[in-house]
Amino acid sequence: FTHAQSPRAKTTPAVTTILTGRYPHEHGVRDFASPLEAHIPTLAEALRSRGWDTAAIVGNWVLSQRQSGLARGFETWIEDFPVIRGVPPDDVPEQAADGLTDAALAYLGLEGSTASPITSAGREAPWFLWLHYMDPHGAYAAPEQHALFQSEAPHPIDDSSAGNLPPRIATYNVPPEAWLPDGRIDAGRVVAAYDAEIHFVDAEIGRLLERLRAAGTLANTWIVLTADHGESLGEKRYWFEHGAYAHEATCRVPLIVHAPLHFP
Repeated sequence: FTHAQSPRAKTTPAVTTILTGRYPHEHGVRDFASPLEAHIPTLAEALRSRGWDTAAIVGNWVLSQRQSGLARGFETWIEDFPVIRGVPPDDVPEQAADGLTDAALAYLGLEGSTASPITSAGREAPWFLWLHYMDPHGAYAAPEQHALFQSEAPHPIDDSSAGNLPPRIATYNVPPEAWLPDGRIDAGRVVAAYDAEIHFVDAEIGRLLERLRAAGTLANTWIVLTADHGESLGEKRYWFEHGAYAHEATCRVPLIVHAPLHFP
């Protein structure tokens, strides 16, 4: 799709919209730590009631059942991982993309041989698996092998108060190597670190899809890839964060739908 829009540049309200089909003012989840009320039906409940196996693997602490109330309808709900890193500014736990893909392959019975059928885990019914990858997201700290991007020359941020909007800079998402000797921030280096996060999650989603293809399952599987929000990298003088504004930088999201090859 060439244009998809999130209704809120914050994780919990936007994900709740994805899983309920309702806008935040309808489902009532406006921010973090405001769990979805029990009377609002979810996609997982609808599928489960029709005999589907339903599972969710979430890498973002704010989506834990206690915080979000979104586990309803999921027969399997996985939110506990080895903590790979903390997310600034409050150092909340995040599971990185490789751990999330590992968990998905284990759930699908595909962590061993690439030729393992998905039914090896005893899964004969239709299945729905929701994976919430938190990358790309602050802190911008992808594994070193994905750091393939660089800024040709420093691009210091102008943090003066000139202009219609004062600058908002999430300095806690700035990696150490992006600070210049004069105390300014090299925006090019921060963006390169963010691009590495994109490369990381792209590779991990690709690893999952390749394993599904090798198992002969991808051709019969719907794949829907979207996001709860974007990230502002200087648009409207908003740097390295999301949630404060409703501009396209943080509310316009990707949406890719892959239908089964033989869908009637």
